[in-house]
Amino acid sequence: MKFLIWILVAALIIAHHDFWNWDDDQIVFGFMPIGLAYHVGISIAAALVWAFACAFAWPNGVDDFEDPDHSKLHPTSKLHSNSPADGGRS
Repeated sequence: MKFLIWILVAALIIAHHDFWNWDDDQIVFGFMPIGLAYHVGISIAAALVWAFACAFAWPNGVDDFEDPDHSKLHPTSKLHSNSPADGGRS
């Protein structure tokens, strides 16, 4: 999955350099220059790729953090448990 994300990012980098629209005077939607419309599309595509990367390629545990007083681990952590179910072992 990460490989696909990198391919999409590379495609966005290449597509961002739109030298073919610099001299085009075409107007899109009756008011927007084609170069600006192209960059609107690139921006939307970049947002979608970022959302895709966050949803499917974000590593697990990166945003976990310890308690500020460092007395216990994050509630979702399985490293230490003082519950009666496991005999109170830590």
